[in-house]
Amino acid sequence: MSEMQEKYQALLQLLDEVDPEKSSKKGMLTAAVAEVLGELVSEMEKVKSRASNVEDEIDRLSETTESIASDMEELSDVVGDLCDDVDALFSDDMEDVEDSDEEEEPEDGEDSDEDGEQDWDEEDDLVSFVCPECGTVGFLSRSLLDQGDQTCPECGAKVILTEDED
Repeated sequence: MSEMQEKYQALLQLLDEVDPEKSSKKGMLTAAVAEVLGELVSEMEKVKSRASNVEDEIDRLSETTESIASDMEELSDVVGDLCDDVDALFSDDMEDVEDSDEEEEPEDGEDSDEDGEQDWDEEDDLVSFVCPECGTVGFLSRSLLDQGDQTCPECGAKVILTEDED
């Protein structure tokens, strides 16, 4: 029982002692006021209960929001790391392409370089691939695709193209 309810009960006992029969006009008025006061106390207790429930919900939502913010920060870090990895990967691949551009151009009629590997024309489109065995990511010239299945330069497994062949 709350402090307000205790005070209300004490007031009712006092009223019963003063006019236990409530037969006079003054007694009836006092009883009516006490009844309204009782309803106010009851409603006030309901409001306090609801306010407590709202405070609990606010605390729960606050904890959830903090958890989401923490998860978002972690995801942001992971995405940033992935972007750095992708940038490094493409930076390395582009350096390889730039290095091959600086090499001597083959003479007319030559289709391969000194070590027997197929050269690609700058006009050829590149298709990216992923090796299902070792995870190597690389690029192939579309003109090489006409020669059949392509294999990973690292482990020799058949590669999976990650772009449409058309």
